[in-house]
Amino acid sequence: LILDEPTASLDPDIAVKVRQFLVKQQKEYHVAMLFTSHNMHEVQEICDRIIFLNKGKIIAQDTPWGLIKRLKKAKIKMAIVKGKNALEKYLKTTKIKFYWKKQKIIFKLEEENIPKILYQISDKGVRYAEIEILRPSLEDFFLETVEKTK
Repeated sequence: LILDEPTASLDPDIAVKVRQFLVKQQKEYHVAMLFTSHNMHEVQEICDRIIFLNKGKIIAQDTPWGLIKRLKKAKIKMAIVKGKNALEKYLKTTKIKFYWKKQKIIFKLEEENIPKILYQISDKGVRYAEIEILRPSLEDFFLETVEKTK
């Protein structure tokens, strides 16, 4: 079955039904699919293997999880209530790149370092009202891969 952007321009409720139908066809009838899409969430949900192409050449291929695992860092978003300057100084000293967006500081850390860094930040007097730890997604992998090929 060859599918080119099968849910493009569909209402969200219909797109969900189409995805469910496709997954059902895969499982019940062992249907092989060649599926093209710019919707990485959809690709991750439907596909067992993924190939990224750039100018007709394969630049990455693996399972969805295999591609995501290649990204070692999680994105941290924090709403800081105290110690903004101390946090910025700490991140600069440790060479952790960061930026501010909508009153939240955002930076990336390797997952195994998150507890240690959060402890060190707290030890510097930094207090936060909210923290969000976002694991890498297939979309993150796609964006990083596209950036590398520019």
